[in-house]
Amino acid sequence: MSLDEKGNQTDRGQKPEKHSGQGNTAHHMISQDTLRKVWNAMNGLEAREHQQRYLEVIGFGSHGDIDRVLAAADAQTVLQMGQLTRDQLDSSLSWQDFNLFQGPANQFRPPHSPDPKGPGEIVKFFEKWNVTFDFPIVGPPHGRRAKTLFDASLVYRQFIEAASKGSPSRNEMLRLREAIESVSSVSHLPIIPRHDVNWFAVSQPLFVIMSPKQRQELMRQYHDAPRDAKPDANDLARQIIKST
Repeated sequence: MSLDEKGNQTDRGQKPEKHSGQGNTAHHMISQDTLRKVWNAMNGLEAREHQQRYLEVIGFGSHGDIDRVLAAADAQTVLQMGQLTRDQLDSSLSWQDFNLFQGPANQFRPPHSPDPKGPGEIVKFFEKWNVTFDFPIVGPPHGRRAKTLFDASLVYRQFIEAASKGSPSRNEMLRLREAIESVSSVSHLPIIPRHDVNWFAVSQPLFVIMSPKQRQELMRQYHDAPRDAKPDANDLARQIIKST
């Protein structure tokens, strides 16, 4: 179990089967470490209104499920929720579809591909671009989502730090609530498909003009090429654009 008796997350959370697969996995934009710590900070402060809205935004169960979670937290024991509910909560806190994008697992990623491992290693790239393009994720339509989540992650981290020092101020609690509300604007979106991610370091102008079908073909051809004879990604992209 990844939740202790007070409802705090103790590790990375239950990973749903749909987010696994040989050679392909789901990567986070807001890091799992930040997601765990912001929930635990709210839980430790007994910020129930914030927790309630947070659970609504991440799509955890029904209002009845949320009420049971918060009632159990007030009683300082999550054990009464039952194993199934605990697992569902644990998974929801760590694996929110709108915060995920597909891509190769570490052992299958090409040498020049961006490395998503480690807290904040992907999300730090988002601040370099406006809402129309983010590295390594192409946009639109994904740019606004990435920027929204990046901005929310900054507020989450500030709140985590404030909570670690004592009671956050009223303004800090207000900023947290505003960040949660901003995330609600993208919370209906599915996982970003792997072909919309610039895993092969194609130049920005070239990758942006490729259609989804062309990016899928790029991924297929690059993946199918022999490991010791991978083509130049930019040359391959130009060939695909020219031939389709």
